[in-house]
Amino acid sequence: MLDLENQIARLEMRAEQIAIHLQDLGRNTPEASRVRSELYVMLQELAELKAERERRKALLELDGVA
Repeated sequence: MLDLENQIARLEMRAEQIAIHLQDLGRNTPEASRVRSELYVMLQELAELKAERERRKALLELDGVA
């Protein structure tokens, strides 16, 4: 679980860095388009990791009840 938390924290930090970088780019530049795509993929991965974290927490709670 700790590894998952670390993955999420690192990915959140990297996504924030990329979002800041994106603000510095011209809106319609090819690099901005590439960076937006990279950020989108990163945010999808982050959502999947967070869903997995919630699934694991729910399983741990069920184990605690049993």
